[in-house]
Amino acid sequence: MGNKTIKAKDRFMTTHECAEILHCHPGNIRKIIKEGKLPAIIVRRAFLVDRADFENYIKTLRVIPSA
Repeated sequence: MGNKTIKAKDRFMTTHECAEILHCHPGNIRKIIKEGKLPAIIVRRAFLVDRADFENYIKTLRVIPSA
């Protein structure tokens, strides 16, 4: 069995990294976090977002066109 360790830098994303993916300002990501739409932790006054939570949030943004 392989012992797989996940480094924090691989598991968590900064608001800047999230904003870069969504092509928006990091302030928008902080607002989404404060509204409770995207879970995050605070480390040294900075928000860190779990990649899995971010991927789940992105799924909620999908728009399915009607026929």
